[in-house]
Amino acid sequence: MSASSGHPAAPPEVAAGPEAPVSVAAAGMGLAGAPAPAGREWTARSLGMGLLIGVVLAVTNLYMGLKTGMWDSGSIAATVLGFSALAPYGRRRGVPYTPLENNLTQTAAAAVGAMPASAGLLAAIPALALLGTGVPGWGIAVWGLVLGVVGVLVAGLLRRRLLEQEALPFPTGIATAELISTLHAATPSEAQGSRTGRGRTLVGFTVGALSTLAARSRAARWLPSPVAMGIGFITPAYFAVTLCLGAGMVMLARKWPKSTDAHVSSLGAGALVGESLMGLLVAATTVLSRSA
Repeated sequence: MSASSGHPAAPPEVAAGPEAPVSVAAAGMGLAGAPAPAGREWTARSLGMGLLIGVVLAVTNLYMGLKTGMWDSGSIAATVLGFSALAPYGRRRGVPYTPLENNLTQTAAAAVGAMPASAGLLAAIPALALLGTGVPGWGIAVWGLVLGVVGVLVAGLLRRRLLEQEALPFPTGIATAELISTLHAATPSEAQGSRTGRGRTLVGFTVGALSTLAARSRAARWLPSPVAMGIGFITPAYFAVTLCLGAGMVMLARKWPKSTDAHVSSLGAGALVGESLMGLLVAATTVLSRSA
């Protein structure tokens, strides 16, 4: 995930050597005004690990998307998993796992993990199945391949306009770059923060796994959903509050099931379509006005 925006250059305490801690820009994100980091990037281990993590993310996003309608790119998770797996291996082999390799790992993982959404497996294809129209597996594969190629071409055209010239904030990319910077830190305090972050990820994984096992028991109805709880952790507060508001309104409306069945689904679908179309219109208007 390469990004570029008008963020400040590296802080003065960041050293310039290849093994020194890197800033957001030096983590391989290509932010404006930052020196290019040294080290290996295109390696078999980083790409292979990214593809492996991407398969897990794709399955996770498919399940989460069909269950909740939401999915996550997985950049943060892929960064932590890639570092946890390859950094110790690199130290044992005497070939350090570099920030650029870590960035390639999360980029490949996020690209593979996004395929359920980009290929229509979370919306269009399930909708066709509900309408009685099946799509063969080879058709889905060809469709996903074509969309992937078109997406890469379009992203290449839009990158300079949206990330360099307009300097959009790109919060996911910035957060991922900061995480890569922290994971590859050389100072003791930063390294301790890196280990703490990995420990929290392990705790979250354990809670999710145990909750899933417990959901098969009689206490399932009293347990929170690990997927919904995880989404609440990674989404902004306003989004989580809005989601709770919608769920609360539906709970009240279900006291009158006849009217609920007739109106709630249509209202929800209309809200989703309206936001998507208006967002597309506003974005297109902004790009065209700045191009003039």
